[in-house]
Amino acid sequence: MTRSLPAWTALAAALAGGPAFGAPPDALVLSAGMEAVSEGDRAWWAQDRRTAASAWRRAAAADDPAAVAMAHLRLLQVSGNLGMMVHGPRADRALAACVEGPWCALAQADRHLFAPPQVGARSAEAFLATGRAARALPGPACARRFLILGDPADLADLAALPRDGLGDGLLATGGTPPPTPGTWSLGLGLLGAPGLGYGGAIRFVHPDLAWAGHALHAEAGATTRGNGWSGVAFVSAGRIHGVASARASRADIDVWHGDARSEVRLDGLAASAGPGLRAGDWRIRAGGTARWDAVDSGPLVGGHGPWVALAWDRTRGSGAERRGGGVALEVGSALPALGAGYPLVTLAPTIRGYAGGPWGSVLAGRLLGRAALGPDAPFHRLPAAGGADVLRGAPDGRWRGPVLAAADLELRRRVSHSIEVAVFGDGAWVRDLGVHPGGGAGVRLVLPPRGLDVVRLDVAASDAGWAVITGFGEAF
Repeated sequence: MTRSLPAWTALAAALAGGPAFGAPPDALVLSAGMEAVSEGDRAWWAQDRRTAASAWRRAAAADDPAAVAMAHLRLLQVSGNLGMMVHGPRADRALAACVEGPWCALAQADRHLFAPPQVGARSAEAFLATGRAARALPGPACARRFLILGDPADLADLAALPRDGLGDGLLATGGTPPPTPGTWSLGLGLLGAPGLGYGGAIRFVHPDLAWAGHALHAEAGATTRGNGWSGVAFVSAGRIHGVASARASRADIDVWHGDARSEVRLDGLAASAGPGLRAGDWRIRAGGTARWDAVDSGPLVGGHGPWVALAWDRTRGSGAERRGGGVALEVGSALPALGAGYPLVTLAPTIRGYAGGPWGSVLAGRLLGRAALGPDAPFHRLPAAGGADVLRGAPDGRWRGPVLAAADLELRRRVSHSIEVAVFGDGAWVRDLGVHPGGGAGVRLVLPPRGLDVVRLDVAASDAGWAVITGFGEAF
């Protein structure tokens, strides 16, 4: 996991011979504030996030400006979007008051290690600041140098040096970062496509609920066409875990017969729950869904049935650093014996992959299939091509049938820490309706505090015309 530095920084390091750790002191002398920072770092790397945050809050109230800056920078990791407004300015004020000394240099390094890149954090600046503290504080400097470069030699050196809590945490885990769940985020995202309307959604995501690794996702949105929805999903922590979700929606759906279009109002309500098992990169979940749909204000029709989902995921990173891939298979059903108004089996296999491309880009690919197998399957349960997800250049739901296959290939490149551009080609085949190609280009705005928060805008074309598509998050 070695990171690359700009050429001028690497040259300067080579000419200087790298940070000089020198003869280590017998022990570190830590202020009360720095002791609290170290306590929080040890707890964080031990995955005790509640204790870590409590210790960092004590450090933030200390008299030592270096400790105050370090504490607020770490609290950015657990304070969601508000952390940028609350802890960011306080960290800046503490850094401005910390003008000299090795701990102040390390506080400057921590700014570039822990703050989001969208506010100017740079690994090269962290490297240079670490070098300024290396002779006086070799252990803490060595720990930060390892975080920057990932060099095993630094980890070996660290074992023989007086350390702060960050160094203790690194050695306790062999340099492997804890599975950091990230921080919560509250955002307003754009969403829209022809046939769907244009609007937005407010979204709350918390991947570490109750400091215990539980994940909560809640969302509500509406579009100019009068479509609206709200939903919540919960996944508990642990190898054996539980999943639960609920969703309510109202939508005006276009139904196409050749080139003729008609409009149908669909109201829906669904709730789902079940157990799950995590085993390394594998995940299996099963459960049941209670579902009711009403077409054009007609009677509610049940679509209840069991489901199972299997996934293998080796995806790592985000944006231009995303690599790996995964496969997934979801099988659902509607069973008259459970009160459904029709028999149905749904299949949804998906393959995704991400590899490094030219000029620092990532080449992302996806293959997917969708099937709704049942003699009386209602139209709204059939897979469809067109809209913000599959075949982005066509109106939402333009081609709908019992079996669908689609492919996407997208080249993404981060041109700054906040802007990403993409070009893509896609296509879909729908049984009895043939093959439909498409493609386009777009831009993404990458939002702090996490690189996963993305607002995208695409312009795409297909054999049905062209479209402007907005969305929250990458297309896949």
